[in-house]
Amino acid sequence: MSLMSPAIGLLNRMRFRWKFVLFGLVSAATVAFLLTALVLSLWRDIEALDREREGLGMVVPLLKVVQAAQMRRGLAAGALDNADDSMKQRLPAATQTLDQAWDEAERVLARFEPRYGGEGAKWRERWKEAADMYASLKAPNPNATVQWVFDGHTLMVKNAILVLHDLAELSGLSLDAEASTAYLNALVVDILPDATERIARLAGLGAPVLAERYLSGPVRQRLTLQVGELDHAMQVADEKLERARLANPARARELEDLQIELAVSVDSVREWVINDILTEFFSQSASAFFDNATGTLRATFDKAANIIVPTIDELLAERREGLLRTATVMVLIAAGAVALLAYFLGALYLAIAHSLRELGTGAQRLGRGDLTARIALLAQDELGEAAERFNAMAAAFSDAMQRVQRSADEVNRAAAAMAASSSQVSRSSAHQSEAASSMAAAVEEMTVGIDEIGRHAHEAESISSRSGEISENGARMVQQTAVEMELIAREVDATANTIEALGKKSEQISNIVKVIREIADQTNLLALNAAIEAARAGESGRGFAVVADEVRKLAERTSTATQEISTTVQAIQSGTDEAVESMNRGVKRVREGVALTQRAGEAMSEIRDGAQSVVRSVSDISAALKEQSAASNDIARNVEQIAQMAEENNAAVSEAANVAARLEQLAEALRKEVGHFRL
Repeated sequence: MSLMSPAIGLLNRMRFRWKFVLFGLVSAATVAFLLTALVLSLWRDIEALDREREGLGMVVPLLKVVQAAQMRRGLAAGALDNADDSMKQRLPAATQTLDQAWDEAERVLARFEPRYGGEGAKWRERWKEAADMYASLKAPNPNATVQWVFDGHTLMVKNAILVLHDLAELSGLSLDAEASTAYLNALVVDILPDATERIARLAGLGAPVLAERYLSGPVRQRLTLQVGELDHAMQVADEKLERARLANPARARELEDLQIELAVSVDSVREWVINDILTEFFSQSASAFFDNATGTLRATFDKAANIIVPTIDELLAERREGLLRTATVMVLIAAGAVALLAYFLGALYLAIAHSLRELGTGAQRLGRGDLTARIALLAQDELGEAAERFNAMAAAFSDAMQRVQRSADEVNRAAAAMAASSSQVSRSSAHQSEAASSMAAAVEEMTVGIDEIGRHAHEAESISSRSGEISENGARMVQQTAVEMELIAREVDATANTIEALGKKSEQISNIVKVIREIADQTNLLALNAAIEAARAGESGRGFAVVADEVRKLAERTSTATQEISTTVQAIQSGTDEAVESMNRGVKRVREGVALTQRAGEAMSEIRDGAQSVVRSVSDISAALKEQSAASNDIARNVEQIAQMAEENNAAVSEAANVAARLEQLAEALRKEVGHFRL
């Protein structure tokens, strides 16, 4: 709110007419500012397009210089070899063509001098260096060599191409970001001059080789290098033409034909160099090769000058016309918007003024007491809502005054009725005082009875508390008994496990006795065999027979003893099994006793909980009786207060009669005041 305070303060001091004038001026200024910014932006784009078209005008003259210099380079290099007189005869015509192209370029560059020819401009230095080199090449020089002539022309061509690059950049031609022209600009400014330079160098290097019918190693390397660079340049040119074709669907067929023609013409020179010169077949003459190469150069330059450059100029002109149309449309739209804004602001002012006049008229009628005044507005805006609220207020005010009038009549009647009722209230107050006295006596008797009930409730609470303590002790003893029974069950279970282990040991003894019996039987059998062998031995084996007989007797005694041990062990095992079974039954009985003891403990816990519930209930009853006793005392005091209030009511009724008379007078006065309003 603090941010809007200055504007609110300003607008509050202005009438609606000047408020709308202010709004119109601010809106018109805003539209004018935005329109000016947009038009200036479009105009800068138009000026940039004009500079590009101006820069495009120097492309063809400079390309002619490059072409003528490239053709003169091949003829001059071939003329120095004295191997082909036709090239020497064509050199003057090539020089004249280059002079004419140079003069035309000078005239075109003179137009660029004021805008781009400031001090330190690189393109001027490069152009001067190219001019000096051309003058040196034209001057008679008996010591000139083929290499010097070739390198001099190459330097001149290089500087001319660099001048083309500099001026294209200064004019914005090479900086164009529009896809429809950017690729074509790059093609005509960078790629085709580079490709033609490779073709011209091939012509300048290949013609002397064909004239002399000899290919040296360094020349082979230079030719191979130029072929590779030509391939790269044509790949780039093919890519740029492809992108330009995609960016210009309307000229796609024309650009596709140009792409094919360039590829075919360049391939003829490339294949001639690869198949006839580098292979050293030398099947063609130097002049024929030179004518083929220069024909390719002319065709390439013709396509650049007659197809690509006009296409670029047409595209730039179309863009310029589009920008002009856009600027015109923007101006018309802005003018229409301002006119429409002025129209609606005027209509808005008139509508608001009419609504305000209607609101003022209705307020005046209401101020004069005409409560039937209503405002009829067709507007559906905030003023219409204000009119509806005004009408609702007037209707509510009219209804209120009608209700006041009716209320005044009712008050008048009520005042009379109130006076009649006052005497009746006085009589009722006397009866109320008598009833209050009787009530006080009854309440006192009820209080005594409640105190007696409270005493008995206190005794019941003491007995219930004692019962709870006894049941809690019983539950504790039952729980302790259950714990002891559980311990006895564990001891009996341990004894049963010990007896069972003893039975397993008896089984082991039985197994050992069985083994001893088997050994005794085997020993008896061995003793019998020994006796038989001793009998066979006769007199010499008698002593051995005696020993064998003793062994047999010992084996029989061992067998008898093991039999007795086995019988004893079986008896022990039988007793052990019975003891284990008896102990298991005892454990079962003990566990049943534990379960019964636990259930008895749970029953005692329930008895304890019930006793505690009884104690709480008796305590609640006792507390309730105390509260009832206190409430009875309060009732007694309140009854006394009622008696006092009944006496006070008698005095109040008399005062009410006086008030009723005064109220009747005021109601009559109010009826007279309401009568002034038109309802």
